[in-house]
Amino acid sequence: DGGRWESRWLTKRLDCQLHDALAFAANALPAWCTQLPRAFPFLFSLQSRLGLLHCTAFGSSHALYRFQEVKIASYRSKQAEHWRAAQQRLARAREQQDIDGISRASDDIDDIERRIYSKRIGAIASDLARVSR
Repeated sequence: DGGRWESRWLTKRLDCQLHDALAFAANALPAWCTQLPRAFPFLFSLQSRLGLLHCTAFGSSHALYRFQEVKIASYRSKQAEHWRAAQQRLARAREQQDIDGISRASDDIDDIERRIYSKRIGAIASDLARVSR
């Protein structure tokens, strides 16, 4: 049984540390967070160890990107139906060669993506440009 030696308390503590974006940005993760899972991996859940891998093995920029993606995942799922509908309107407009329809659907998609990106940590609004048509 894989969970026989697993410590729920240690796993919970590690998960708490893995959700602290500031600790990764400042490179201030407590030493035990990397040392204990390396020495005694059976004490931690697989999910926690994978989270630790994603947060430490690929550098701080990857860790912060992962935090951003986790942060906006629920908002993105709420916007998914609107995004799908706008994509379908865009496909229909392209099929009918309706320039105004293409423009409106593209604007709707841009607006949805802008709202999603604004939910990120340190919103990356500078990467988005809105061009009037």
